[in-house]
Amino acid sequence: MLVVLALTAVVAVSVASDLLHSANDAGRLSDMRSYYKAEESGIASCAGGLHDSLVAAQAILAGTSSERATAENLATLGTQACTPALNDVLFDAVTSAPPRSLAGYGVAIAAEDLYEWAFPRATVAETDLYRVLRDHASRTSTAALTLDRELLALRRLGKQIQRLFNTAATRLHGQLAPFSPSIALAPPASLGPS
Repeated sequence: MLVVLALTAVVAVSVASDLLHSANDAGRLSDMRSYYKAEESGIASCAGGLHDSLVAAQAILAGTSSERATAENLATLGTQACTPALNDVLFDAVTSAPPRSLAGYGVAIAAEDLYEWAFPRATVAETDLYRVLRDHASRTSTAALTLDRELLALRRLGKQIQRLFNTAATRLHGQLAPFSPSIALAPPASLGPS
């Protein structure tokens, strides 16, 4: 009962805040920047983990590192970082709705796509990366080909998400810096079949 009352109070405060907040472009842009920063913080460990996993895998596959166990561990940790049930910060980011002042600006679509980028897509990519690292014999394995497709899909989706957020900011007469770490990642060249 106490939990229900607490949740009701949080929702009521949120609604009151949305209703009292000015609905001009400057107010919406402020809402946009705050929401974007929260989403960027929420996705950071997932995007950063994927980047680190890709760099480590590239070094293993290129033969410039023999730290295969470390690379495999990074992929495992990356999978966890991209799973909302295992990452509270990501969970909070993907379950928080954009402020109502941003309705009609495409921000809700960008947020839904960002959730998909992390889970399941980045999670699947991390799992496939782990499989590629475990399959020492062939870089043309099914896992490597699947990974290549997943990374290209992640890159396209990441660019789409960034474009949606940027379009909303532009409509509000503002700008946003790209997510850091980037969600429009460039897959390392040595990760696919030669």
